[in-house]
Amino acid sequence: MKNIFTPNVRRLSLSLSISLGFIALPSVARAASISPDSFEATIGINETTFVDKTVTLDASGVSKVDLLFLADNTGSMGGVINSVKAEASSILADFESAFSDIDFGVARYLRDPSESSFVGSGDNAYELLTPISSDNTAVTAGIDSWFASGGGDFPEANLYALQQAATEGKDTPSGVGGGAKTGWREGAKRVIAIFGDAPGHEETITLTETIAALTAEDITVALLNSSGAGFGLDDGDGFGATNQASAIADATNGVLVNNFRTADVKAELLDAIGEVTSTVNLAEAFTVDGDASGVEVAFTCTDAAGCDEVGGGESRDFRVSFKGTAPGTFAFETRFTGILASESDLITVTGGTSSEEVPTPALLPGLIGMGAAALRKRKGEETAEA
Repeated sequence: MKNIFTPNVRRLSLSLSISLGFIALPSVARAASISPDSFEATIGINETTFVDKTVTLDASGVSKVDLLFLADNTGSMGGVINSVKAEASSILADFESAFSDIDFGVARYLRDPSESSFVGSGDNAYELLTPISSDNTAVTAGIDSWFASGGGDFPEANLYALQQAATEGKDTPSGVGGGAKTGWREGAKRVIAIFGDAPGHEETITLTETIAALTAEDITVALLNSSGAGFGLDDGDGFGATNQASAIADATNGVLVNNFRTADVKAELLDAIGEVTSTVNLAEAFTVDGDASGVEVAFTCTDAAGCDEVGGGESRDFRVSFKGTAPGTFAFETRFTGILASESDLITVTGGTSSEEVPTPALLPGLIGMGAAALRKRKGEETAEA
């Protein structure tokens, strides 16, 4: 997790990176790629082949992003909501300048389903206003529909909202869910930017259960807290028992921005999302899409610089290995989540079942010895007959 606790000490903002990397220095921007971008091979069952590759990241680091804007819409959030509304079009434009492929969604949350007026339904506690979309008009309309009203107590539906957004509206372990489909795209880096000034109730879903849902769906959370560390969004169910926002940021490799400055909402938001997208752990991001049912596919970093925390525009060497497990021809792609590049693979596996495995090198001396003994025995029998 990357924490930003004081507003006076700031990292280089994504907005500044945009002006330097995409305008002043366009010649150094590098598009994401995997080279070579295709591989074909024929192997037998239990045989393994491999190909050495080089992956290069986009100038922004992550290049394909789904970003959901999620805000507390209770009465105390008026200042934040109005600031985001005023800057919405500019915020979307800046993000689109920074990333090769970014779509947005909008949602809000209010009081928790466990509170009396919401018992039996989570529909009003969490509302998906705009599913993930490339239609910025619809996204802006979703943000414009945010309001600041109600509340009346301290904890809100933060945790429930995060679980609903992450899981496409599945029921919580306690049996509450609204079924709203966020619309996360395959292969995109999934990020939730949550604005709030209060922690979440743990009656409908606990902090531990929320974190489990977020990590299972590979969601990164940027938390923008109007209060200081240990307070507001970073409080613990209203009683300070656990720093909820800190725990979520830690678990999801996210970022917590304390003392979030309403007057500088665009820079704060760009900074926060830049924090969580500027580097990629290639080993964790490696994935296989398509029919690889008869092939075991593995990623190995072979670069001396390592494949953790790879920055924008950087390249790393790695090896993809393929082991045949079932006969057939298998076409699939190997790629990295959040990276607009892929390798097309066509692997043909020949042979029968596992009982007809190709001998491994360790078995060959013994098999040769058995063959030689059989040959000597046969020659002995032929001599006796003569």
